[in-house]
Amino acid sequence: MKILKPIITNIILILFLFYLNNNVAYAYTEQTNCIVSEVKIEEQGQILGYGDTLHLSCKIESEYQIDKVVFWMSTNSKNVSFDMEYDINSGKYIKNQILNEDMLEAPYRTFLIYIWYIKDGEKYRETVYTDKDFPEQCFVFNNNCKNNNHLYDNGKITKLVTCKDDGMKTYTCSVCGSTKIEYIPASENYHKIVIDNAIEVSYINNGLTEGSHCSICGKIIKEQKLIPKLLNIINKNQKITVKKNNYTYKAKSFKNKKITFRIKPKVLGKCKISYKIKQYPKNAKKYISVNKSGKVILKKGIKRGKYKISVIASESKEYQRTGRTNIKTTIIQYKKAVKTITIKIK
Repeated sequence: MKILKPIITNIILILFLFYLNNNVAYAYTEQTNCIVSEVKIEEQGQILGYGDTLHLSCKIESEYQIDKVVFWMSTNSKNVSFDMEYDINSGKYIKNQILNEDMLEAPYRTFLIYIWYIKDGEKYRETVYTDKDFPEQCFVFNNNCKNNNHLYDNGKITKLVTCKDDGMKTYTCSVCGSTKIEYIPASENYHKIVIDNAIEVSYINNGLTEGSHCSICGKIIKEQKLIPKLLNIINKNQKITVKKNNYTYKAKSFKNKKITFRIKPKVLGKCKISYKIKQYPKNAKKYISVNKSGKVILKKGIKRGKYKISVIASESKEYQRTGRTNIKTTIIQYKKAVKTITIKIK
């Protein structure tokens, strides 16, 4: 029925106008015989719908007798119709009720005023378009807004959402201007990420990789990693020095005694010193020994031959500091070295 109502209403109005056209003689004029002025709408700017009243007043000046006045409103190729009563004394036309229930949203500014007047015993019709002469007069015909079914736009962000605070999106009805608010929940998706620049490493200062954090809540998004300060590395060959490389003894000296002496090697830097007896001649360790401190024992009854002891300086490194800063900036690396001590028994 709601769909049929506007159709039936329009059909009735068309038949009514058809009746007038075929039973009354009239001529269309260019608004020369009737002058319309002071068009006013009491409900200007309001939202009106089917069944509401609309109060329109105007002034008509004519030297002829006004027979009938009909008002018609249209916009967007659709129409709104209503009845008017003419008070010849006050010059006011009052609408009783809106007849059409089309759900339109556009403002109505096109008021077609059909004025029938009597001239020389015949009826003529004159049309006035108020949108041209009275464009400020308008109302909005829409039942949806009256039932809280507003025609909202796509909305605008009126408060930005962050990782800590909810945001707001405001929708505005294009018909009546009323608004509704949609809240956007705070989320980690709305972090405001700030880049933490990398810090270049040097021989004096540690460096950092690039990172990032949220400037709103402070959360670390990408952690910066420490890059240890650089060290200048110098490779050097180790050098072992001893007071004596070769020892010579007569075998008869060991008939009733042993002989001891100490190897006192000197090396570059700080490294671990170790000693190793070469297995030559056969069973050399039976007649010779050396401890960790470099003390050598040639035992009683040692056999003739050449005995060899290897003095071994292991790989090592040491740090050098820079001036008053007391910061280690240089590493000196020493390679492994071997020195041979020869003991000859004749």
